[in-house]
Amino acid sequence: AVSVCTYNRTHAECTIYALKKGVNVLCEKPMSVTLEEAVAMRKADYSRTSSSDTDEYKLPSAYDLLTRELDGLASKIMKEVQPYQETMYLSLLKDKTKDPEFAEADQYAKNGAIQLSYDKFQAIYDKTGYHEAGYNAAILLQALGRLEDARDAMQALVAKTGDKKAINALTAINREISSAEKFKKQQADKAQKN
Repeated sequence: AVSVCTYNRTHAECTIYALKKGVNVLCEKPMSVTLEEAVAMRKADYSRTSSSDTDEYKLPSAYDLLTRELDGLASKIMKEVQPYQETMYLSLLKDKTKDPEFAEADQYAKNGAIQLSYDKFQAIYDKTGYHEAGYNAAILLQALGRLEDARDAMQALVAKTGDKKAINALTAINREISSAEKFKKQQADKAQKN
C-alpha cells in the first residue's frame, strides 16, 4: 500500500499510477484539485490479488473512500454555480494616540452610522496620516459595499506601510470582489437563460 502525501496538484497522477500497478492507495485531502481528476481516479483500473479471501473485507470499499471526498467536492461546485450568503465581521483598529476625533469616529461605527464614521476616519487620515485611521476608513468602505474604493485605499496603505493587517485585509477585500463578480456573472447567465 502507498500513502499519497504529495503536493495537491499531483494527487491524481500518483494515485492513478499506483492503482494501475495494483497497489492499495490512501490519498490525503484533498483527493484532487479538479472534478475531472477525481472522476479519473475513481475510474482507474484497480486490480488486486490476495492469498487470503478475508483481506478484501478488511479494506473499505472504493465507494466508501470516495463518498466523503465527492460530497465535499459537490459542495464546492455548488458554491460556484449557486448563490449563497456569507456573513462577514469587520474589525476596526484601536487608536494608539488617544485622539478624541478618533474616539468620535469609532462611536459612529458602533452606533451603525457607517458613512459618518468613514467620513471622520478619512478626514483624520488625510489630516494626520495615522495608519489606523486609514485602515479603518478602508474597512468602512468595504462595509459600505464600495469594494473597489476599499481595495484602492487598502492598496495605498499597504504600499505606504507594508502592514500585515492591511495586507490580510486587502486579501479579504479582493476575495470579496471576486465573489461579487462571480455572483454578477451567475445573475447575468441566469437572466440570459430566461
